[in-house]
Amino acid sequence: MSGHDDFATRAKLTMGGRFDPCMRRSVQSIVLYEADRCLRSRYAFLKPFQKKIALYLTAVDLVKTLDFLTDQNREEVMFRTNSSKQPVPPDLAWKRLRALERDIKATILPKMKAVMDSEEGNGKSHEELCELMLQREYVSCSSIRRSNYCWSQVPKCSVTHYFGRLAFYRKK
Repeated sequence: MSGHDDFATRAKLTMGGRFDPCMRRSVQSIVLYEADRCLRSRYAFLKPFQKKIALYLTAVDLVKTLDFLTDQNREEVMFRTNSSKQPVPPDLAWKRLRALERDIKATILPKMKAVMDSEEGNGKSHEELCELMLQREYVSCSSIRRSNYCWSQVPKCSVTHYFGRLAFYRKK
């Protein structure tokens, strides 16, 4: 994992160092997830409203570390919607994170378990298991849609792509 241990580097590698406006919600999701991971040990000492504000402010700080984004892109990532151009409120950021966690538990973790339990996954390293899961997801998404793979067309696949690299890579 050497050289790929910080959030900004992992995000840049995962997204190919590029940003397209249709990636906004996916980038927002990974930033919220990482902010939550950073704050998890401190939540016990915070009141509910403080948790939401801390999550939002940490997410905003993490967006600033993504050097492949322009200043305008950094603002857009934390918009409530693209059309409103308003920052996502801390309580909505919290709700989005909780929905994301439910999605991870319901979709990504079972798929990763299936890969780990498969004959194909037997004896593979963590990185190889992630690559195998991502390949399966890509094939699955590609077979559903005949057009080119795009983050906005298959949002669960885009989030899966990142979490295959980040969430599962950070085993403790």
